[in-house]
Amino acid sequence: MDDTIFKLTQFGFSTYEAKAYLALLQKNPAIGYEVSKIAKIPTAKIYETNHMYGDPINCKIQSL
Repeated sequence: MDDTIFKLTQFGFSTYEAKAYLALLQKNPAIGYEVSKIAKIPTAKIYETNHMYGDPINCKIQSL
């Protein structure tokens, strides 16, 4: 899993974004709380990232 996270960061994902993306691959759709628990990242980081950047995970998936 760490190797996958590292590879995603090479595409411009932050570590939190990479972990959230992998969590969404496991459970989709999911609310932020579920994603944070699966990804083992703080809940605030899920919402902070989504609101600050306008859903960066979705933007990066479309650009890959």
